[in-house]
Amino acid sequence: MGIPGIYKQIGPGERTALSKLAVEHIEKTGQSLRIAVDISIWQFKIQSGQGGKNPALRTLYYRLLKLLALSIQPLFVFDGPNKPPFKRGNKVASNVACLPNFLTKELLKRFGFPYHTAPGEAEAECALLQKQGLVDAVLSEDADTLMFGCSMTLRNWTAETMRGNKSPTHVNVYNAESTKNTTGLDSEGMVLVALMSGGDYVPAGMPGCGIKSACEAAKAGFGHELCQLSRDDADGFKEWRERLEHEMRTNESKLFRQRHKTMRIPENFPDMKVLSYYTNPAISSPEKVSRLREELLWNQEVNVPELRLFVAEAFDWQYLAGAKKFVQGLAPALLAHQLIQRSNSNTQEDEGLEIKQSAEGQLVKVICGRRAHWNTDGAPELRVAYIPVDVVGLDLDSEEKGDFQGYINVVSGDEQAVSGGEDRGRSRSPTKKRGPSTYDPTETEKNLDIGDICEAWCAATGRNVGRGDE
Repeated sequence: MGIPGIYKQIGPGERTALSKLAVEHIEKTGQSLRIAVDISIWQFKIQSGQGGKNPALRTLYYRLLKLLALSIQPLFVFDGPNKPPFKRGNKVASNVACLPNFLTKELLKRFGFPYHTAPGEAEAECALLQKQGLVDAVLSEDADTLMFGCSMTLRNWTAETMRGNKSPTHVNVYNAESTKNTTGLDSEGMVLVALMSGGDYVPAGMPGCGIKSACEAAKAGFGHELCQLSRDDADGFKEWRERLEHEMRTNESKLFRQRHKTMRIPENFPDMKVLSYYTNPAISSPEKVSRLREELLWNQEVNVPELRLFVAEAFDWQYLAGAKKFVQGLAPALLAHQLIQRSNSNTQEDEGLEIKQSAEGQLVKVICGRRAHWNTDGAPELRVAYIPVDVVGLDLDSEEKGDFQGYINVVSGDEQAVSGGEDRGRSRSPTKKRGPSTYDPTETEKNLDIGDICEAWCAATGRNVGRGDE
């Protein structure tokens, strides 16, 4: 995606635990890290899910659980109707109201996660929202976010180790300023690289030009000059092409590693329509961005009853056993989310000590200790005990007792990430079957490390971290 080979030129970025990134942000600013997520790439990647009913949607469900447990506020951005008709050599589907989008949005609603439909491509809209300060970073696999001017891109949210749990933990962080300082490439330069060596809209690129030569031209400032030209400035484009061809053929100014004696730049280069996809993408107007800023609801609660009905139908998690499976996955993520919400809220400042202790005591029964683990890059986590059904608030007595085979399913890496109790910490083959669970959500879940409930929450609540702090 984006420019083939571009990451070899700009490097891997800084590999960081997403949880640590989120914690450092909340400790620095007092607010949760807000990220725009290009959901279309997620929808594409989760198609490889296997087993059970609606495996792709179930994989998305577990990814959302993972995000819920982090001190992160995501905004999911969908592609809109005005995206380019072709991308990566394929015709782009124009029907944005397809069933997968509908199901995805229904699931997001129940999680309380906001979403937004872009006028055109989600990557360009995400970059715009980041530049306008609605979000702090963009989570996307596509290098196009860099070309659209995003100053902080998070890429490759995956597991850090190939052993055991395959749950995503780390991201590659690309800071635009650092990238420019270390490589000489900025967003305008990357546009030129895409045009010359091949990108999403023109996979073939310019004949006889590779990515290294394109990067050299970009570092020499030809990308900046190109993007500053008016579209109707025919003389300007002609002069620009002649200067670029002259420098590549003669290397007079020593801008390239070697001369490209046979280089010929076509008279129709660059394609004006393709150039406009990068320099003038279909994005929200300033008025719409301002309206979105006012209307966005970041701190919505999880609609547990509606989410329970959704998973029962979508994944066939029926009856009491299905409800237990639902609680088992949701409880640790929801506990982390609720504690983070309390640390972000100003209402607890007006609470008396007894009221505060009572409210928090309904969530955390005992703080057992702390740990520093590789999956958070050593960021401190609290080890707590809690009662899962109390956290979720689901009435298990209202669930019918029936025959449920939901536990005898293929277990995905994402499902391993949030399964509690007997499953936690065990490595399992993706194709291994499992039998009926003995999990009891009414019993205290002990010694469970909740990701990202760290010192920020302790400071906000006044709790001490020690063995048996009640």
